[in-house]
Formats: sequence, C-alpha cells, structure tokens
Amino acid sequence: MSRAAKYDLWSREELILKLLEYEDSQLPNATKKHESNDSASVCSSISTTDSKKTKRNRQFDMSKYSQKYIALKVAYLGWNYHGFAVQADEETCPTVEGQIFKALLTAKLITDPSSCKFSRCGRTDKGVSGLGQVIALKVRSNMPADKIEDKDIVEENVESDGNDYKNEYVKIKDKNQPKEEIPYVDILNRLLPADIRILAWTSVPESFSARFSCRGRRYRYFFLKSALNIELMQSACKQFIGTHDFRNFCKINSSQDVTNYERTILDAKISKASECDSDAGCGGDRVSPPYSDVDEFYVFEVRGTAFLWHQVRCMMGILFLIGQELESPSIIQSLFDISTIPSRPAYEMASELPLILYGCEFNGLDWKYSPNTIDRLYHHMYQQFYGYFTKSMIASTILKSLGVGTIQHGIINGGGQELRKRKYVTLLNKDSER
Repeated sequence: MSRAAKYDLWSREELILKLLEYEDSQLPNATKKHESNDSASVCSSISTTDSKKTKRNRQFDMSKYSQKYIALKVAYLGWNYHGFAVQADEETCPTVEGQIFKALLTAKLITDPSSCKFSRCGRTDKGVSGLGQVIALKVRSNMPADKIEDKDIVEENVESDGNDYKNEYVKIKDKNQPKEEIPYVDILNRLLPADIRILAWTSVPESFSARFSCRGRRYRYFFLKSALNIELMQSACKQFIGTHDFRNFCKINSSQDVTNYERTILDAKISKASECDSDAGCGGDRVSPPYSDVDEFYVFEVRGTAFLWHQVRCMMGILFLIGQELESPSIIQSLFDISTIPSRPAYEMASELPLILYGCEFNGLDWKYSPNTIDRLYHHMYQQFYGYFTKSMIASTILKSLGVGTIQHGIINGGGQELRKRKYVTLLNKDSER
C-alpha cells in the first residue's frame, strides 16, 4: 500500500483535521528558522510570533455554527482510569470522561463541558470497564439550525481559528446542496486514547437524559471456577431478584445524601462465559477470538433499574463467600433484613478488575453505525485483545513450566486477588462496618 492510499477512505473532515495537526507541528520549526542574533530580526520575529499567537488563540465562536443534542455509546477498558466521571485533578487522577472532554474540546465539538448539557448513564468506579456506557451532550453540527437565519449561507472572508476544522465544510454556499453530518465517531476515536472508543451516536430530543431516561443497566462480572461451588452460587444469586433494601450490599458515601436504599433487580444469573450471548453489539457477525480454557470462566450477570455505590462488587463479594461455603445462601435474606442487621457487616467487596458495565437500556434510540467505522473499531479492539492475550500466553507458559503444583487458595476475591485465609468469622458474628 502506498503512503497516499491509506487516506483513500478518510472523510474530508478527517483529512482537514490531519492537515491542521501537521500545521501545528510545523509552527515551532518555522518560528525557530527565522530566529536571528540581529536585534531587529529578533524584534520582527517576536512581533510576527505574537501576531500568530493572537490569531491562533482567538476564541472559538460556537454561535457561528449550528448545534445538535446527541447521545454517544462508549466502550472503555477501565484499568488505567480513576473511574468514569471527571475529577478535579485530571493530571494525577485521569478519568474516562476527562479524556472524552479533552477530545471534544480539541475537535471544537464543544467549547465548555459545563455548558453542553452533559449527562451520563452510569458512574463506574476506578478500574471498572464499560461496553454500553451512554452519555448525552450538545455538540457542533453540520446540519443547519432552522431557527438561525441564513445559517446555510457561507460567510465570506471569515478567518478560521487555528485549531478548528475551517468554515468551508461547516457552512456551504448552496442551500440546496446535500449536507453530511460530522463523523463524530471517527473524529473522536482519532483523538481518544487506545483504551477508549466511541461505538455509535444518535440524535436525541432535548428532554433526553442519559441518566434519567435509562430504563435498565446491566453489569457482568467475570471469574474463574477455581474451587467455587458454582451450583450454590447460581441458586443464591436468584435471591437478589426483586425490590429490596440493599444498604448492606453497598458502600455508604458520606458526601452523598442517599436516604433510599431500595433498588430493583430485574434479573441475576451465573453462567459459563462460553454460553453468554453477545447482544450489546455493533451489528454484524464477527469471528470469536480464540479464548483459552473459556469453559472455566463464569459470568455473574445482573440487570437492574439503578444501582448503589459499589453494589455489584458487594453482591459479588457475598457470592464468593457462598461459593467457598464460608456462608450459607440464606445470608442474602439476612442482609436484606435491616431490622436484624441495620448496617453492613465488615466484609470485603470483590475486586473491580473483572467488572464491566455491559449495557444501558433506552427506549427508541436509533444508534448510527457506519460499516467502515465498525471495521476499524473491530480491528482496533482486536489489536487490544491480541496484546493482552499474548501477555496471558506468556504468563501461562511460565506457569506451565513450573509443572503441576498445589494451589493453596485464600478467600477468593475476584480478578486473581485473594484475602489471607485465617479463621473465618461469619457475617452474622462480625462487627458492623459503620
């Protein structure tokens, strides 16, 4: 493939973005080239540079563009992030949302995160991944705004901000000329880190909220069979179904004013990973990756209308205790009885590593998937999988070289983590955590 051929499938907007990035990279060299020891030349260079900076730093005027309220479907590997929701210190505690905002600002799709009517569906914690996360916000659009007069007519001699995508493709000269919407998915994915990807987008009404319009959220937690009694765990998890007070299955956040701990679980089940359906998807049949010993991996899947802080990890922590026969399945009903156990006993919630927000359910959303985009997404995520799978094979090779050994299990906590095994005190005999 020639160097030019790889750009054949790029949209006009993507090519413009690439050219602008190239121009930005050349600016320091151009400035350095004109430096001189001669004082007059130095003054001239500074004056020219300041003029360029003034031009490049001109405030982007979103009012010159139409805007659209959209929803984005987001997938991410959460292991390198301090949760999904943006935090005050993004430099030391990067978040998925912080990276998305950075990409949106770079692409000039928004000008201020606080004024784009932003909402998120789920607030996943540090280390937790997502597949069907949904956010909603108002972004720049190529489509004309009906209420803005002459929005379809290009303004002549309008100077462009150095980092925007030029006015030519945003406004057109002929009102009757067909328009194409900004390729939001492709643009953002070129700016996002490799472990965050936008899967699809759709237009939504102004009344839409990614949080309050959601009718259901689904989580999956992956774990090895190991020494667990799977049948006992499968029967126990059914007790979660229904509306219950889950205060003993969550972590209390003193900074949040939560008074109602009742939540409704619509479904809960444990099955082999090989038997799980893949229905969160992006359309089209794909070849399944070559998992190793997949039958030994199980999945706890829970679907509910809403969840408390760390609720799924606490539920899984109790299921691990039941699976190791350290607790009876009846402990779940005991923990629901707040008259007997008014506050959560001191037990460890399960590791965050194997947890993924698998899907968020909405009525009537028509997600837009581009075939070319899906191919690129699949190829990109396959590369991610290939890298992690290769590391897994290296670790497996070292493990097998040690021969057949006896694994002394502690208290299983998920994600390869175990707690030191000592004399176990049942939850009914433990002190309260708060």
